[in-house]
Amino acid sequence: MPTELTWAQGREPFRLSPEARRAPDHARWLANLRESGARYVVVSGIGDECTPVPEQAWCRDDTSHFEFVAEDRCATAWRVRDWPAAPARPSHPETGR
Repeated sequence: MPTELTWAQGREPFRLSPEARRAPDHARWLANLRESGARYVVVSGIGDECTPVPEQAWCRDDTSHFEFVAEDRCATAWRVRDWPAAPARPSHPETGR
């Protein structure tokens, strides 16, 4: 899941970027996750040392969006809770639209 690009940008063919975790954007990551329709997130640390990545803390600390499912030595799985419905836009007072 892109942490620094929009969902559309991250889906472009051959859209590789340098290590995106240098400047992760939590809000963008959440928006991309929602737009992707993902029902589960599996987050793994990097390398043999399982160096943590930001998404691990984001999932762990946000119980309103993520429910812990399982973990092993380096990876953790989370179920994505249902997203709240987008608030209804108020209608225009004159047109009713």
